[in-house]
Amino acid sequence: MMRLSNKITALFLAMLCLFSGTAAAVSFQDISENSYSDAIETLAGLSIMQGYEDGTFKPEEQVTRAEYAAMMLRVLGVPEEWGVESGNFSDVPETHWAYNQVNYLCQMGYLSGYGNGIYGPEDPVALQDALKILVDILGYKVLASKVPYPTGYLAQAGELGLMKKLGGKNYAQPALRGEVAQIIYNAIGVPVYRQTGASESTAIYEKGDDFLKEFLGIETCKGMVTANSVTSLSSEDYLGDGRLRIKQTKTNEEKLFNTGDLNADGFLGYQVLAFSKADEAGDQTLIYLKKDENKNYGLTITADQFFKYDNRTITYYADPENKDRELTAKVLFGADVIYNGVYTPFDESLFSLQAGSMELIDSDSDSLYDIIKINACTVTVVDKVSTSAYTIIDRYSASNNVIYDDSDSTDLNKLIKYDINLPMAALEKDDVLEVYQSKNTTGRKVNIINVLDSSVKGVINQVSDEWITIGDKSYKLSQYFKDNSAKIGSLPLGTTETFLLDSNGCVVAPKTKNISTLQYGFLVGAMPPEGLEEGVTLKIFSEKGEMGQYVTSGKLVMDSVKGNTPEAILAGLREAKYGYDGGQGDLSQVIRFQTNSDNEVKILDTAVPDIIDGAVDENALEQILVNGQKEAVVTYGGNAFEGNLVSSSTVIFNVPEDLTKTADYKVASFSGLQVEKPYTVSCFDRSKAGVLGCLTVKGETIPNIDNDNPLYMVKKLTDTVNSEGDIVKKLYVVNCKNDGTEEEYIFTEKSVLVDYSASIKNPTASDYESEKYPIRPGDVVRMAIGSGKISKLERMFSVDQFKLNLNSITKGKGFLSEINSNGGEIGEYAYLLRFLTTRVLYKDSGSALVRFVKPAGMEVGSIKDVYWSFEGNSKFGKPKYVVYEEKDNGQMNVRTGSFNDINDADASGSKASYLFAKSRYGTIQEVFIFNFREDPFGN
Repeated sequence: MMRLSNKITALFLAMLCLFSGTAAAVSFQDISENSYSDAIETLAGLSIMQGYEDGTFKPEEQVTRAEYAAMMLRVLGVPEEWGVESGNFSDVPETHWAYNQVNYLCQMGYLSGYGNGIYGPEDPVALQDALKILVDILGYKVLASKVPYPTGYLAQAGELGLMKKLGGKNYAQPALRGEVAQIIYNAIGVPVYRQTGASESTAIYEKGDDFLKEFLGIETCKGMVTANSVTSLSSEDYLGDGRLRIKQTKTNEEKLFNTGDLNADGFLGYQVLAFSKADEAGDQTLIYLKKDENKNYGLTITADQFFKYDNRTITYYADPENKDRELTAKVLFGADVIYNGVYTPFDESLFSLQAGSMELIDSDSDSLYDIIKINACTVTVVDKVSTSAYTIIDRYSASNNVIYDDSDSTDLNKLIKYDINLPMAALEKDDVLEVYQSKNTTGRKVNIINVLDSSVKGVINQVSDEWITIGDKSYKLSQYFKDNSAKIGSLPLGTTETFLLDSNGCVVAPKTKNISTLQYGFLVGAMPPEGLEEGVTLKIFSEKGEMGQYVTSGKLVMDSVKGNTPEAILAGLREAKYGYDGGQGDLSQVIRFQTNSDNEVKILDTAVPDIIDGAVDENALEQILVNGQKEAVVTYGGNAFEGNLVSSSTVIFNVPEDLTKTADYKVASFSGLQVEKPYTVSCFDRSKAGVLGCLTVKGETIPNIDNDNPLYMVKKLTDTVNSEGDIVKKLYVVNCKNDGTEEEYIFTEKSVLVDYSASIKNPTASDYESEKYPIRPGDVVRMAIGSGKISKLERMFSVDQFKLNLNSITKGKGFLSEINSNGGEIGEYAYLLRFLTTRVLYKDSGSALVRFVKPAGMEVGSIKDVYWSFEGNSKFGKPKYVVYEEKDNGQMNVRTGSFNDINDADASGSKASYLFAKSRYGTIQEVFIFNFREDPFGN
């Protein structure tokens, strides 16, 4: 993977990549104060070291011997999948993740174990051992071994400079991740000492390139970036997309690079360290680029710090909030100026900054700043857009209008919202734009627009020339607000307003008031009129977070149709939920509604398309299908679900799985959604920019189990020790859908357990370990799993509960012949998914007569006999089988089965099989056969 150093916020990614010498980085949240941070970022950028999934590097954590072997293999450029013919250590079996790494390095003579075939892969590697292995890999063993270990190796490592920044360490102590990063980083530039021949009994050694060039084919270049895809220092000439030019420090020669996947334009004017590889054409392509920490002398001044420019001197405030402590910076007359990404001839009028920042670079260390990068933005609040005139019209002043022609491919045009490049037509009223445009009329022009949608709503408590207090928090007024204050007008204290904010959190302008008072709601249920009531009672959870009951007005407008009877309202809600007005089941759904002064619902908008004058109303509530489904389990990508963007303006209803638990409804914040977590979502009202108006999130972070997920039969449940050393439960199962393959999964503290095999509601993990509800061989489950861990387990069939109910048949109980699982279709859709339990009376070659006890819809203890076909069909094929059998010696066995394992009562009497089967789309797909030693039913 190709990476760049330095860290920035997502909002300014594209702008800063071009202007400020910062770009998408190898960034770890726990290294900013670490003395080894530069080494860590560089090695991560070169894919020699890696961080953790939680965004940390853990520089103070010890490195194991196995982990260090993996790092050294990457230093050598050997693929980790490189196979070895045999192993050297009994505690590094073939199943160990570092089997190849450890044994390859051992067989190359770079590392050894403790003796007796023991390596100790999980033991910490001592810092002196880490240095020894690195010294050997670099070829200096012949010199280091002249003095006994570790003295000779430590002396050699010091001579090579591998100990820089380590200080007075105890090298016998375990090596930490940050220290290991530093010693490998120190090896960059150290020539590999290699044997090139021999003279009689004397080996001949020569120094070659460093390990990057020698082993990885990576070249290193130091110098100043003098040109990029947009411009160059001292002229408007540009190289075009994907190109960068560096003037090398040693030779003053200029070298061209392909930037590959890197967005490297922002490094213009900086001394850099570039790492590259030759491509197939022989051109050098960058794989990592960083500022040279020892060569750049620079200063960044923000707009609120800037005071004035006069006589080649910039005056700025160290404390901009209080306008205190004036500091100065001297500028070289005729300095190279890069204004919003493009070279611009030196002009003192350029040195004015109302919004943005200014970077000053002293490239020759003479205390005069000779490269000035001005990143100046203007602010526009969108009133409307004229695509034909390529103009974005500002709410208050024509001087803030923006000319933006994204059809010109020569120029660099970016209109960015949520890190996505959008067309101008996607802009909406009240969008706040921060506009960066270059001043050049020839060459390649730059037009970069960041679109913001941040706002704050509250009561106005205080207003001054510089600040406004909204609620209990004060906000600084932006320059845009001050410039347009006369048009904005007075802001009465005590009133509630919504204000637009810029990227610095300053107030830009009040938000345009929306005439419509329609709000989103989640309809929990609906009841027809009772007694003297005339309207339908709606239980609605509103976007304000309020659960309330509302009665429909006699003049209700529903889906643009006036005058609706209670019958028509309920039929319309059924149609919106189920696709036709005969749908059975709950009526829960997203709606939009408006109430009158009597708190009656006078407007009700469902997801059924509104037809006005024969055309669909584009302003009506619209459900957005996700992967072709109204409700789908998808992973949150950080700002979107499958391309449907989520922002602070999106109303998010967090709905419980059990819709009757009214206390569990809440309006969630989009910032509370966890990245890379699966959610069950329904999406509504997508804007032109792709932002959702409303979203329902069901089940928190635990996904529903898809109805087509396989069923498993439990083989055993045991204790095991996880990678953290904790004792956890491991479940061994047989996958029926996958031809009876045996699989194993781990329970975690976050595993959710649900039981449909008996009247057990939300049992805990401890319940399953108790004598009352143990998971045992033969139980049938379905699961949501990831990375070998169980997120959610639903027990569909319990052997113990089944036997208990059968033994109670004389008491009028019996087993449940059919269950409706959470997420299973009900009512008229029941045939789509059924879980059925039967006893086999008779079978022939492809079907069987089976008996239901207590069939659905019949009295307790009732019996119903039906024929089942096990032939399957062309779409789903034949059913798959798993068998649970009890032996006379008390042993139990779980295995793959077939139709022939079914025993019927006609031929086997009391040895008749019981079946638990999944029927999907009217076809039996997965069958679990239970052959008990004794028939619990007894007849």
